[in-house]
Amino acid sequence: MSKKRKKHVATIRPYTTLSGGLNPQQLLVIDDLFERGLTELEVCQKHGLAMEKLREWSRDPDFTNEVRQRLFTPVSKAWVMLGRSAPQVAARLIELTESEKSETARKACLDILTALPWDQPEPAENDSEESHVPEWFTERTASRLLEVLAEERQLEKSAASQAQQTR
Repeated sequence: MSKKRKKHVATIRPYTTLSGGLNPQQLLVIDDLFERGLTELEVCQKHGLAMEKLREWSRDPDFTNEVRQRLFTPVSKAWVMLGRSAPQVAARLIELTESEKSETARKACLDILTALPWDQPEPAENDSEESHVPEWFTERTASRLLEVLAEERQLEKSAASQAQQTR
């Protein structure tokens, strides 16, 4: 009689693990912390671990590397998503600068100003100045941004003046 062999089915996780030196129980504990949202105490109770054992594992470089990997993978994915949608977000902000609601337009302008990479290196001598100006940065947009900056500066001066008068 031949014995039937069980097929090994690999578990596909939504992240890459660095778990080379971890035992299966450590991986289950990390899964429970991240995938199931259990607290450390709940994980210890579920797996029959003493809290000190979990703390000991937390000092293990393999364990902490796996935890870090699980922490940073979603953050990296979020940055990729933001990067992909940046052109649409920028276009929408530009549209909002023309909003009939002055506060919406003002906030859109300020968002643009704070998002611009002001610390970019100066263009090389052989580069044309125009090549470093984004295509969405039209004269109309620049004018609107300057208008909002002037309004902000006026509001700041007015607030400072009022504060000085109340002293």
